[in-house]
Amino acid sequence: MWAPWSSESTSYLPRLSRLSREFASQGVAVIGVTRAQPAFSEDRIRDALRKLGGRLTHPIAIAPDGTFSRLLSLTGIPSPPATIVADATGTVIAACTPAEVEHVIVRIIAGTWTGPGDIAGVRRESSELDDLVTLSESDPARAASRVKRISEVYPHRERDFAARKIVILLRAGLTGDASEAMRASTDEWIRLQDARELTSLATLWMDPRVNPVQRDLNLAVRAAEASAELSGGLDPNPWLMLMRAKLAAGDPAGARAAAERAMAMGDERMRARIALMLTRFPASAEGSRNGAGQRSNSP
Repeated sequence: MWAPWSSESTSYLPRLSRLSREFASQGVAVIGVTRAQPAFSEDRIRDALRKLGGRLTHPIAIAPDGTFSRLLSLTGIPSPPATIVADATGTVIAACTPAEVEHVIVRIIAGTWTGPGDIAGVRRESSELDDLVTLSESDPARAASRVKRISEVYPHRERDFAARKIVILLRAGLTGDASEAMRASTDEWIRLQDARELTSLATLWMDPRVNPVQRDLNLAVRAAEASAELSGGLDPNPWLMLMRAKLAAGDPAGARAAAERAMAMGDERMRARIALMLTRFPASAEGSRNGAGQRSNSP
């Protein structure tokens, strides 16, 4: 179940399409279910889906409000996005978030799923990974020393763990290892054509709380470029992310070009906001760097 007015909900749809394709030979099928509301008509839902272009390949149903609410109540999750996994008879096997569903499907196919209670195991793994990130705030060296062990214990979570691993390595001052992890994770999400994760990586790498010296901002640019290209000419938001990445990396001309692409596909309000941004752009790469602090952009 997803809500078209929620960017978080919409951003998961391409990932679910990928799972549908990836596990189709094992009998997995994905159906998205949403509902129209007075403030979000069926036409607006179709417009939101259109912006996803070819990345959306599974069917979407627009359910009556009562049906949608009953389905959502089965998950125990108060608001979308939420996911129900059911067998061919319609019996519910599990209820979880879209971020958890791949791990549920993998366990079911492997024959290791014993029942709905197993979702607690998926969440314990995530909690342990989150605890390691929390540890890195007070003891980054110790957290970094445990990164390899976590990867060995949970090899099936390596893809999910990548962003947390980058945070830990940066906090520990292991910038070379962090850059390598960033490149590998970007390559993987490009392969899987997951614009949501690529945007998250770019955002993470530019976050001064995570990367205070703003090292290797070309890595954020690469992730943002891939996300924008996946979106095509339909969704302006990845192009705005690319604008921010280019600007942070000291490329105001590239940032301006990305902003103009976003402007061409945005609504009137967004176009006005971008036009205001453009008036504040630095005139040169030097001005961009001076405005955002000294950075290293070595490959």
